[in-house]
Amino acid sequence: MDKKVSVVILNYNGKNFLKELLPSLYAQTRLPDEVILVDNASSDGSVEWVRKEFPAVKVKVNPTNLFFSRGMNIGIRESRGEFVLCLNNDLKLSEKFLEKIIRPVDDSPEIGMACGRIYDWDGKRLDSCGQAISLWGAPKDRGRGSRKSSRFSKAEEVFSPGGIAVLYRREMLEDVKEEEGYFDEALRIFYEDLDLAWRARKKGWRCVFVPSAVAFHYRGGTTIRKKGKGPMFMYLSPYLKEQVILNRYRTWKKNALLREFFVRLPFFLAYDIFLWAVHFLSSPSQAKKTFWRALRDA
Repeated sequence: MDKKVSVVILNYNGKNFLKELLPSLYAQTRLPDEVILVDNASSDGSVEWVRKEFPAVKVKVNPTNLFFSRGMNIGIRESRGEFVLCLNNDLKLSEKFLEKIIRPVDDSPEIGMACGRIYDWDGKRLDSCGQAISLWGAPKDRGRGSRKSSRFSKAEEVFSPGGIAVLYRREMLEDVKEEEGYFDEALRIFYEDLDLAWRARKKGWRCVFVPSAVAFHYRGGTTIRKKGKGPMFMYLSPYLKEQVILNRYRTWKKNALLREFFVRLPFFLAYDIFLWAVHFLSSPSQAKKTFWRALRDA
């Protein structure tokens, strides 16, 4: 396998996580050909630390927080590899992650995306084994919270790789690229990974889950400052809650067939009630703005 692999890491105030991720990346049995860090205006010294400790990393600093879609697009455009591994900053990789995740994609030209078996930070429970679309229309991480990792020990096709640690074939990215980029920049953050996978699948590209590619993820390390019991949506900022609500509508409107929506309609509406109730109870003024924006988008 002589194809080049570029790694793109999106960072926002994640220096403590980068101290785990970058050493694990440079300890791989198959080293990447280039590593690009796109920093969304961090204030925690991330950029200075990376430049000092890992001078080989190409650092792109954005003047403001451009969120996920635009930040990743900047990194992908800067990269040169035939494969692009897009990573969140709140990760650490097993030493054979890159070697294992590349193999099936390199062997099968119709595979455009691959994801590994992602555990939580302590390695006690699964975090994600790829994604399906739930009955209520949201991306659902397969196996999340389960201690029975043996259930997800076989390589298989999945709907979406999610957005935690994903290997993309550049040919696929160029094939599905839209005017504003690979990821839809109008989505900014949340659902942008599902949208990209959905667009790719409609063009015939496949996505594979590779269980031997193991990584560990601190879920919400960048987006949530204070965690508690219950769904993570409850602990997002008012703006991020708005992004979850609106981007779910936008992604379905953009990609789904009408029959796919009607099959899920009762569950879709029930989830809507939960999202809007939490949003209005936690931040009524922001929720009112979200409501009018949803009507404008309809």
